[in-house]
Amino acid sequence: MIQGIDDPEFLRQRKFLKRLAHYAPLVKQIDYPAPCLYTPAKKQRFFDHHSLNELYVNTGGLRPLFPNVTAVELPCFIERPMETVFYPAVVLGQSVKAVTLLLDGTDGNEATEGDNLTQVLDGPQWAAIAARLQPLAANLTSFSVRSGSFDVKRGYFRIPSIEKLCNHFTSSLARLNVDCLALSPQTLLALTHLDCLTELSLSVCNIPSNFTIDSLHFARVKSLDLDVRSLPVCLDLLPALHLPSLETVNFEFSLSTLQTVSLEEVFKALAHNRAIPHLCEVECTNESRFDQGLFEISGSTFDSLLDFKKIKSFHILGCSIPELDNMDLLRIFSSWPALEEFSLHRDLAIGLEIYRGKLTLEGVHAALQHCPKLHSLDLPCDTRQLPSFYSNTPPHPSLKRWQLYNSPITSGRKVGEFLRRCYPQLDATGIEYLTEYEFRLSGDDEELTDADIEAGAMLDQWNDVSLVLRGKLV
Repeated sequence: MIQGIDDPEFLRQRKFLKRLAHYAPLVKQIDYPAPCLYTPAKKQRFFDHHSLNELYVNTGGLRPLFPNVTAVELPCFIERPMETVFYPAVVLGQSVKAVTLLLDGTDGNEATEGDNLTQVLDGPQWAAIAARLQPLAANLTSFSVRSGSFDVKRGYFRIPSIEKLCNHFTSSLARLNVDCLALSPQTLLALTHLDCLTELSLSVCNIPSNFTIDSLHFARVKSLDLDVRSLPVCLDLLPALHLPSLETVNFEFSLSTLQTVSLEEVFKALAHNRAIPHLCEVECTNESRFDQGLFEISGSTFDSLLDFKKIKSFHILGCSIPELDNMDLLRIFSSWPALEEFSLHRDLAIGLEIYRGKLTLEGVHAALQHCPKLHSLDLPCDTRQLPSFYSNTPPHPSLKRWQLYNSPITSGRKVGEFLRRCYPQLDATGIEYLTEYEFRLSGDDEELTDADIEAGAMLDQWNDVSLVLRGKLV
C-alpha cells in the first residue's frame, strides 16, 4: 500500500531515488488507503499533487515508474480533485491488468452526495482518469468501482464517462464490478460482447419505461451479484438474462421505500427457463435499514428452485420468522441432497421474539437425513418435544454448527443428550441460542415482563444443552 507523501523536496534526494529505482520494478500491486467514513476528508492521508507531479516528471529512469505492476487502486475523491488528476500517471502502465476506482464516502447529506459523485466522475477529474485508462482498457482483466457510501440511493447515478469506458473493454475482461453505479440498458447490452466475463456485479435500478430488454446473454458468467434498488426492474431483468454457466447468485436488496420482498417472485424470475443447470449457491441479503425490506419465507418460496439439484449453499439474511412446517422443510432438503449450508437468518427487528412456528425438532431431524453433507444450519424450531424415532437413525456425519436463535425449550438435558447422540460433530461452540436475551438479565427484577421471564427460563435450559455437549452435566 502506498502511503501519503506531501514533501516534493524529499523526492529529489539521492537516497530516495536509488531505493525507488531498486524496488519499483518489484512492485506487483498498488493499493490506496481507503477513505474512512468517520474521518473528515481533509484529515485523511493523501498525496499532495505537487509531490505527485514531481514524482512523475523529475525522478530518474524510464516511465512507467512501476513497470511490472498488475493491479492498482485509483482515488476519485470529491475534496481532493488534484490528487485524482495526477495520481494515475504515477502508478499506471501497460502491465496493469486490474483497476479499482475508489469513490469517497458519504458526508451525511444524501442529496449532496449524489450530486458530488456525479460531478466527480463527469467533471475534469474523471476526464483525467479516463484519458489514462482508455489506452489500457482493452487489456484489462478486472475493473471495479468501489464506494465507501452506504446510501441506498447511490446506485441511481448514471455516469456517462464510465459507460463510455465500458465500450472499450474487450474479451480480456473476466471480472466487472460496478454495483455502486447504474448502467443504462444500452450499456448492459454492450456488456454481452465480453464473452470471457466470469464475474459480474451490477446495480438494478430504474430504467426508462419505453426501453425493454429482451435478451442479455452472458455465456461464461459463473458469479452474478445484483444490488437491487428497484424490485420491478429486477423482476423484468432476470428473465432476460441467459446464464448457462451460472454457479453463484447473490441478491443484495437496498430498497429506499418500506416494502416486503417476495423472494418467491424473484426465484421464479431467476429460474424462468431452467437454463442455469450449474447453480449451486444462492444468497439474498437485506441491505436496507433494519426495519425495511424484510423477506417473508413460506414453503412456496422455494418451489422454483427445487429442480436445481446441485445447490450446496442457500442463505437468506434479514428475513422474518419463517412460515414453514415440517413437510415444507422435508420437501426442500430432499430436493437438495448436496446441501452444505442453509440459513434463514432472522432480522434484528424480530430477533427478540420467541419462535412460535410449526417447525419442530423432529421435523428438522427428519429433513436433515436427506442432506448428509450439511454442516451449517441457521434455523429455529420448537424443541420442547424430542423426536420419537431418533434411536433408529444413524448419527449425522457433518453438522457442526446450528444457530437456533429463539427456539423454545423445556428440558435442556434431554435436548443436549439428543444432539450429542445424533449430531456427534456438533459441540458446544457450534450451538448458538438466545444470546440476545442475556443483556436483559442485568436489569432490575421489577423492570422484567412475563416475556422476559419466559426468555430467561429458556436461556437457562439452553445453558444445560451447552453443558451436556461439553460433557460437564452428568
